[in-house]
Amino acid sequence: IALLMLTSTAVAVHSKSRLTAIISVGVVGYCVALIFILYSAPDLAMTQFAIETLTVILFVLIIYRLPKYLPFSNYRRKSRDLVIAALGGLSISIFTAA
Repeated sequence: IALLMLTSTAVAVHSKSRLTAIISVGVVGYCVALIFILYSAPDLAMTQFAIETLTVILFVLIIYRLPKYLPFSNYRRKSRDLVIAALGGLSISIFTAA
């Protein structure tokens, strides 16, 4: 399951198609549900399967409303986004640990 999760994550990060990225992220969510099943948590697994299915369907429906091609961000904007995401993740991690 971990190998499938890593592979799906790599496909999502490097895919050129939005649809492929959404499906890959959905596979990661289904793998999390499988982990819940392995650790005897069927209620969490059923909830994860339901939410993951709904999320993937909604993302696919939304994708058809977006413009076909968008310009890629430059290096400076990507760096800024990376710093913001890292600070956000770090602050949530600290808040959760506290």
